[in-house]
Amino acid sequence: STWAIALKSGAVIFEAFGPYQRRTYRTRTTILSPSGPLSLSVPVHAGHELKYSDARVNYETNWDRQMLYALRTAYNSSPFFEFMYDDISAVLQRRHKYLWDLNMDMLQTIAQILDLGIRIETTTEFAKVPDGCEDYRIAVEPKFSHIVDDACNLVPYSQVFSAPYTDSPFTPNLSMFDLMFNMGCESRDVLRMMTGR
Repeated sequence: STWAIALKSGAVIFEAFGPYQRRTYRTRTTILSPSGPLSLSVPVHAGHELKYSDARVNYETNWDRQMLYALRTAYNSSPFFEFMYDDISAVLQRRHKYLWDLNMDMLQTIAQILDLGIRIETTTEFAKVPDGCEDYRIAVEPKFSHIVDDACNLVPYSQVFSAPYTDSPFTPNLSMFDLMFNMGCESRDVLRMMTGR
């Protein structure tokens, strides 16, 4: 849903100076595995009073290799896996020191792969909302994700582990990975339909 809103507006501004919060969508995403939705997360060396841009990624558990394995297992039979996986894999293999750098790299890579034409910017100070912008910062917390979802329509698309390939119903609210591996560049059309464009 966040990508749909960003595509509609043509630009998105990410908060760089806010406090780091645990258990938000900054460190987690959900994909569709053979056994259902699977949550993937990026562990972080977090401390008190830490800014989001200062949060360091923790590689002690080899989470990056586990995430790549999970993506391969879930999507290697999807229609566009072979066209998209190498670029996604390259981002994770760069082993960014900071969570901010990892997230920005992944966002820009996805926008480029799908040719979304979204201008990605960052804040220059905390709590300043530029004129003419809608503030969705709170939606990084799962309990407030409905704020973004309420602004969009549910648009089912073909998923590897749901109809038309299986008898399972469409699974909503998954990572952008699910959309792009299943729909390729048609992801743009799905995102546009979500906001009625």
